[in-house]
Amino acid sequence: MRRATASRTRAIQTPNKVKFLAGDELAACLADLRQSIARRAYELYEMRGGAPGHESEDWARAEAEIMRPLPANITDSGGYFTLRGFVPEPGISQIGFEARRILVWTEGAAGLATAVVPGVLTFELSQAIDPSGSSADSVGQILTIRLAKAANREKEDLAGESLAPLN
Repeated sequence: MRRATASRTRAIQTPNKVKFLAGDELAACLADLRQSIARRAYELYEMRGGAPGHESEDWARAEAEIMRPLPANITDSGGYFTLRGFVPEPGISQIGFEARRILVWTEGAAGLATAVVPGVLTFELSQAIDPSGSSADSVGQILTIRLAKAANREKEDLAGESLAPLN
């Protein structure tokens, strides 16, 4: 005779493809990101009473507030890396790549005043990648990215530029 057991039913979620940014679209998003960091750095400057000499600290703090690390694990499988990470904010909107960094734009989460605050999560890579051979999808708040390794130094140089402060 069989015992009746309570079964747990899990909702099956299908993976969502994630949009990769490239070319002019990536450049525009990076420019917007720099503007957001610059605005926040200026707010910090004003909060300090406008005293000069702390521009680098203001920029670093603003960048740390806006761009947070992506909690993730990465595995190396020959010509590819596989990154699997948890996105704390709901809604992954798009992904951009720099030479050795992944940027994940999120739709945002409720802030202190219940305002939606979009965020950018970053993951630093030990080796250059080739975005054209990469793919990503998300299920809930889990992001999986398959990253093709760059074949040579030329691809690394073409992958993007850093977010240094604009003078």
